[in-house]
Amino acid sequence: MVERLEADGVLTDVRLREALLSVPREVLLPQAYVRVSDPGVEPIEWRLLDGAHPKDRTEWLDLVHSGESVLLQRDGERLDALVRGPVTGGHMTSIMGDGSLWTHRAPWSVALRELIQSYLGVERRAGTGAYAEPGRRYEDDLVESPFSDVEEHHFPLRRVWTPDQVVGYLRSTSFAGPDLFGDRHPRFATEARALLEQHAAAKGGLVEDGVFDVLLARRPGGAR
Repeated sequence: MVERLEADGVLTDVRLREALLSVPREVLLPQAYVRVSDPGVEPIEWRLLDGAHPKDRTEWLDLVHSGESVLLQRDGERLDALVRGPVTGGHMTSIMGDGSLWTHRAPWSVALRELIQSYLGVERRAGTGAYAEPGRRYEDDLVESPFSDVEEHHFPLRRVWTPDQVVGYLRSTSFAGPDLFGDRHPRFATEARALLEQHAAAKGGLVEDGVFDVLLARRPGGAR
């Protein structure tokens, strides 16, 4: 996204560029929806997670760092007026997602995932359980909704990590949070940092190339 803004001549301030590259996902996504009802059930039941609420924080962190698309907005509602808790009806009109280090295929991220698996097992963890792939894509949910005119935009992005940034990021994920390791976490963190420093010094460094996906959903025949 940052590279696209630079190429379009919109992003010219070096300080703003660095700020956008360094802002954690949880700052960009303070709230997010999860779907409660099964696919095909109408009206749809949602639940809005508030990252600032202690009862939501663990599930919210798991979601925004899961690598799955994050549901942000129903029917064009105001993002600064969202209310935590259950909501019935409406369809998503704003969805965000750009991937996860767990699924990233660079040599350094693959080696890091293998280190995590050597401690926690092969399955990807999601808090106290195992991560389950969603049954269908959010694009498919939109196509079956009143907002079936879906426009997709894909913005290539590149992140250059430092070892400390990666270790800090892992602490906030559902697949490598400190609680999963128990008293073994300090040893894991030491091994992870050593592995990352080795790859950072090699050709290519700790680079993550991904795609930032934006879905714009409108009612058929609506203004563009």
